[in-house]
Amino acid sequence: MTNRSESISTTKDDSQKCRLYVGYLPKLKTEKEILDEVSCITRGHLVRVITYKNFDDPSMHRGFCFLDYRSVAAVTDAKRALSKQKVFGCKTKVDWVDPESQVDADTMAKVRILFVKQYGGVLHERVLAKMFGRYGVVEHVKNLKNYAFVHFERREDAQSAMEALDCSRDVASGVCLDVAWAKPPVDKKMRQRMLRNWEHRVRKSAVAASSQPVRYVP
Repeated sequence: MTNRSESISTTKDDSQKCRLYVGYLPKLKTEKEILDEVSCITRGHLVRVITYKNFDDPSMHRGFCFLDYRSVAAVTDAKRALSKQKVFGCKTKVDWVDPESQVDADTMAKVRILFVKQYGGVLHERVLAKMFGRYGVVEHVKNLKNYAFVHFERREDAQSAMEALDCSRDVASGVCLDVAWAKPPVDKKMRQRMLRNWEHRVRKSAVAASSQPVRYVP
């Protein structure tokens, strides 16, 4: 029997803006440096850059990032531009983020489970229960490798815990925490429908972009 916790992904942004994946990046570059570099290539409309800390060395990221853009048209143009140019002198891998990872806002509004990444060590489940229990009743804590799922009785308490403990550091152990909402799995029919809608938006945007007149700068 599959553990339900293992099939839950995470999110910090319910809206899920138009997003690209960019891999093979220098691991020491900060989100600000990546934003500045990519903005020069894609010429604006970049909302934010998301990286994830390296498990072995939190001072570095994992060599990839996600780029959020304001619209489907903007992200389509950005993908085209980034696929043709190097970033920080490196040949990167640019791809669409899998749309099946998205969950509708109504579903996310009911989530009471937090996903907790742990860097520099792993805290015992009892320690996590006590730490998160300061913000409300914790029903269950499950450690899986270097991350954990914390189940709250009330969503409001989970929200308070996430806001307080995200990007925090446990003084006693030195373990750093990255806290996000856990995202429930999407059923097959919903996943297929989201995929079709996403592909339709991308195709429509690509057609609109290709029909625009080309402007030459003297």
